[in-house]
This record gives sequence, C-alpha cells and structure tokens, in this order.
Amino acid sequence: MLETFVITRGNADATATVQRGGGALFTGAGTQPWIINCLFLGNSALGFGGGAYVEDAAPNFVNCAFVGNTSFSNGGGVYSIRGATVFT
Repeated sequence: MLETFVITRGNADATATVQRGGGALFTGAGTQPWIINCLFLGNSALGFGGGAYVEDAAPNFVNCAFVGNTSFSNGGGVYSIRGATVFT
C-alpha cells in the first residue's frame, strides 16, 4: 500500500521500449497495489502512461488525482492494458 504522497516530475525516458512507460508508477503482471490519497503531478513518459502504466495488474486508486501528466503515446494520466484498474 502507498498512502498520502505526491509524485512529481517523474520521467520514464529509457531507450528500451519496455522502460518508457509510467513516469511516476509502473505496475506489472499480477500485482494488486492499493494507492490511497495520492497526487501524481507533472510526470511524463516517452511511451505510455505519463502518471502510471498498468499492465496485467489490478491496482486500486482511492482518492488520487492525476494532474498535468503527459505521454508521447497514450494515457497522459494513466495507461491500463489487460488489467482491472479501479478508481474510487
């Protein structure tokens, strides 16, 4: 569980394609993290998910805000593929 924090100015800009997603947070296969009362502010990614990248995972975002995040592909705030991402 991650609770009550701010992630700002994270940058996923690696040269390997698999490392270009999730400027602030990357959740991988089979994970089920709880992210509570958090702010993702001004993060970026060369690939997908400037704020967060979710693949084959089931994260729960509770009372979180994604503000001013960008990506050069899809999902400026959050990119989720083959997962069960929950926002409450």
